Amino acid sequence: MLALFWISLLPLPLPATEPGYPGVIQFSNGEQLEGRISLTPNTAFILHGKTQIWTVALDRIREIRSTPEKEELVRAWRFPEAGQTRKEFSGDPYPIRHLQTTILTGKEILRGHLLTTVLYVESPERTRKVILYAKQRGKAGESLDELAYPTSIVLHPPAEAPERGRTIRIPWTGAEGSPAELAALTRPALVRLAGQRNPKTNDYVLPPTLGNRVFLALKSGAVIQAGWPSATNSALTSQVTNALAQAKDFFDGRALLGVFREDASSEDIYALILLSRQGTTTLSGDRTQPWRLSIWRWKCDPADSRLMLAGRGDFFRGIIASKGESLPQVIISDSLWNISQDDTCFCPSI
Repeated sequence: MLALFWISLLPLPLPATEPGYPGVIQFSNGEQLEGRISLTPNTAFILHGKTQIWTVALDRIREIRSTPEKEELVRAWRFPEAGQTRKEFSGDPYPIRHLQTTILTGKEILRGHLLTTVLYVESPERTRKVILYAKQRGKAGESLDELAYPTSIVLHPPAEAPERGRTIRIPWTGAEGSPAELAALTRPALVRLAGQRNPKTNDYVLPPTLGNRVFLALKSGAVIQAGWPSATNSALTSQVTNALAQAKDFFDGRALLGVFREDASSEDIYALILLSRQGTTTLSGDRTQPWRLSIWRWKCDPADSRLMLAGRGDFFRGIIASKGESLPQVIISDSLWNISQDDTCFCPSI
């Protein structure tokens, strides 16, 4: 099986790597990996564009993002009758994903297909190996979510001054006047982008969205406003509810807050979910119950309309006490959904 990344289960000996840089890797299944990121000596990222090939050294990179270019659920098939075009399918479908990679430096935005690259992520506990591919193929019965990949690799500090992102003007100051945090999730990869707030103007600047549309959410204290369409689709909601009940996840509390599909022809279905852990955890102290406000992306199997989990992204995370503390209040905001977008500004009509 080809996989876009592989993390060793056992500690690896420290490789003879080029000097690394502190960074964070976001994965499509919602997980994160933090540490010093490096390459093996005398290697670089090789990106194949439409008309040229770029060789990019690690010290030039500020961020790497990967986006699904094509995703399929494929079944084994055969021609039951010689000379006939009718196919006979068998077995569970297996996922295939092709990825496009974007590399951001301080001055350039490069897009293409990445040649297989090995990264090392060193933390105080151990060193982990992460392998990047341009194509994944899973096993029969495996979901796209299980075939996870790094959606974003951010290096700190950037080698050069970052390109200015997009400004979002939001007059809402937050619960009881306290400053609000802004988070965005890109479509379809669900890369999390954190907005930097200007306290004087109440503007937020997002990192470059690279042309991708985004979901937006604001958090202040225990109140979160999430941009989502007010219209509902009962049939689609029922379909996602059934799929959500079958999904395997650490969070046993799953409040489905909204479902969105671009149009009837779109293969991607998004679900806004407030996740919580109601069972026991290994955490100690007063706060032991994690929660997340997430978007899960589903893929529809064209053969039988079955939904398969393809990826996840988190707006916000937190931990509450097992008794006496409530989950955040999530308010669905049509204003944060119906936004006008240009090259410099998203302007919610709140």
